[in-house]
Parts: sequence; C-alpha cells; structure tokens
Amino acid sequence: MKRRILISMMTMVALLLSMSARASGLVPEDCTIGEHPVYYPIGYIGFSFDGAISVAEGTLASIYCDEEVMATALITANNEVGSKRTQGKAEISFETPLILPKGKTYKLVIPANTIYKSDAPTISNDQLTVEFSVPATLGDADPSIEDDTTLEKEQFIGFYFKTEIAPIDSSEAILLRNGIPVRICPLTVSWDWDLGYAGVDFGEQISFEDGVGYTLRLPQGAVSALHRPDITNNEAEVSFVGSSKKAEKSLDYVWCSLYDHHPTDVIDSVLFYYDQPIILSGKPAIQLVMDDSIVVKEVAPTLTSQNGMWILAADFESTPLSPARSYSVVIQEGTVVTPDGDVVVNSSNATKVDTSTGLQRADTTPIHMTTRGRSIELSGLSLGTAVGLFKADGSIVASRKAKTGPLLIHAPEPGVYIIKVGSTAQKILVR
Repeated sequence: MKRRILISMMTMVALLLSMSARASGLVPEDCTIGEHPVYYPIGYIGFSFDGAISVAEGTLASIYCDEEVMATALITANNEVGSKRTQGKAEISFETPLILPKGKTYKLVIPANTIYKSDAPTISNDQLTVEFSVPATLGDADPSIEDDTTLEKEQFIGFYFKTEIAPIDSSEAILLRNGIPVRICPLTVSWDWDLGYAGVDFGEQISFEDGVGYTLRLPQGAVSALHRPDITNNEAEVSFVGSSKKAEKSLDYVWCSLYDHHPTDVIDSVLFYYDQPIILSGKPAIQLVMDDSIVVKEVAPTLTSQNGMWILAADFESTPLSPARSYSVVIQEGTVVTPDGDVVVNSSNATKVDTSTGLQRADTTPIHMTTRGRSIELSGLSLGTAVGLFKADGSIVASRKAKTGPLLIHAPEPGVYIIKVGSTAQKILVR
C-alpha cells in the first residue's frame, strides 16, 4: 500500500514539473481562428500575447490540409502599448484572402522558437498548432418557435444560424397546411455578430386554424454565409398546430360555367369565378368524377383574373361523357388559398355536370338564354311568364313579363345575378 502511494506521489511531481517546464515558454493568450467554424475568406490570423513580442525575420506560418500545404504567409509583430499593459500580437496577413475548399478541416502551424519576448529573447514559443474547419453547409438552423408547438397567431416565424448570412437571389420560404404548400413567402434576412436570421413576415398577426397542422419550410440553398456564397443552408422546417378558434370561412367560388353551359357528349374547360383575390396552392387539383366515386380525370388548374374576378380553369380536353352516367367536377380541398392575411383555403366542392339544355318550363320545352355584354335575352317563354333579375344578395334588379318574341333584360354592372323564370331560378354571370 505504501509503495502504491509513493509511486502516485512521484508521478504527480513529474507531471507538475513537466507542466511547469512547458509554462515557462511563450504561450499565446488567444487566437482569432479555431474557436468557431470559418465561414469567410481568411485574410488575417492573429495571436495575442501578454507583453511585447518579436518575430524572427522571414518566419512563415503554414496552413495544411491532410499534410498538404495549402498556403503560407509571413508572420509580423505588432505591439499595442496601453496604459496598464502592452499586448503583443503575432499577425499573419494573406495578400489575397484564402477561400479554402469547404467541408474540410485545416491545421495552422507556426514553427517553434520563432516568436519571443522582446525583453527576454530566451523565452520563446513551442510549435503552435491550431485546427479549424471550413464547413460544407451553414449547419443546423434553430427555429424561432418550438417544433410541434401550439400556435394561435403569429406575425414572424424564422430560423437562426450561428453565423452571419445573406439571401440568395429572391429567397423564399414555403408555408404548408396539412402537408399542402399554400403560400410562398419572401424571406427577411438579417445578421448580427456571429448570428444570422432568415424568416417570414406575414405583415400582420395571422391566425392559424384550430387543430390544423402547419409547417414552415426553408428550402435548401435559400441563404448563404455572408462572405462565402458557396456555403449555403440545408433544408430546415418547423411544424406547429393551429389553435385559433376564430371561425374561418371556406374560400368558395361565386359562379361556375356549368351553370349556363351544359355539356352533352364531351366536357372541355370548366371555369370557376371568385370575387376575391386567390392564388393556387402548391398542389392544386380538380377532378372529373363519375357516379360520385370514380375519378375519370384529374387536372392541374390555371388561374387568371379579369374585370375584378379571379377565374380558375380546369381543361378536361374533350373527355367523353356517357349518357347513362352521372358526373361532377370536384375542386380538391386546398386548391386555392388567400394570398395574404389569414390562411383560408377552399373546402372540397363538387359541382354536378348537368347535361340538360338549361332552364325549362314545366312541359320540359327548353328556354334558351344568351348573354351579350350586360344584356340577357330569353326566348321560348310562354306568354305572360314572370321573369325577375336579382343581385346575389336577393335584391331585385328588374322584373318583366314575357310577351311575343324574345325578352331582353339589362344588368346594371358586371357580376353574378340570379334570374328567375316562373318558379325556376338559376345563377348567371354578366361580364
């Protein structure tokens, strides 16, 4: 037992003597590289010492990668004299800043006995070796809200990086609702010392529907290191669940071309009209469905605007219709969405494809209706049939009784109206 204690004491003494010997050399207080990943071209590296220093003439610092010399530069001394002490600096400056290949680890080496105290030249450095890395990417991003949190409303959501960043081109983030991209958001990018932020500003606090899952996605390559455009971000996401009890209305169309156009043997383009701004989601789909269950054809719609209306068009390219079957056109949920403010999408909506010729009297003789500008012309009416034109809110615009020949009614302005012939009513669109 006594022998073990003696050996332990001797080992400790030897270790202390070794540390004392190393500590008697010139040791830097800090170095400007090595503590953090390097996301910038390297133009300067500095070592700080307590007290004035000198550097042997012609001393070179070398940067290695896998034992290969990547760069060398002269080391110079620069002593800063303060009121309380002098700080010595060994400075390495590269004439052209180094843009070292990313995704690698490097080693900076300064030879031993090349830096020494100015007032005690026998006190010099051991070989100084500092490892540092140039990352392949910006690394993991930290979201500004916790993942899987519950969120009622918010204006700003984004991601933090551990270095300064810059946007790439017109950088954007994607907001998904139940897995469907519903909004493309311009990125707001800012930075501070060793910190970067990339996020979205919705312009106001918007509500997130109760129980609905949302994800904000920052695509890969949306931002880069501030001074290294080739070092970019990985894709980042943060998911959350809405908790707003605010009643959200479905985004519904006010008019469909099937109301006054009744295909018979084939179906081509079907138009849906909205009286408020809409945009397509990232996964828009409209289906032609047979017998309420069989999807005959699915198409990606297009969106245009005209005369204050937003027109969603689905082209079924002359798909044949069987007279023995029933058909409907279904806009899938989340096909269109509000472009700003609260995220409101359309619910799934089915419109029956009526293969009849339009308004009919009780004796099934067809009534023909055409529109020319703001004029609506009806023919085939029985003498004395009451005809009324109403606004969408139910207020009356005009009332007539059929006489001999066609009946003409004028709408005061473009929009959706209801025309009533006898006891039969139908929506019409006046452009």
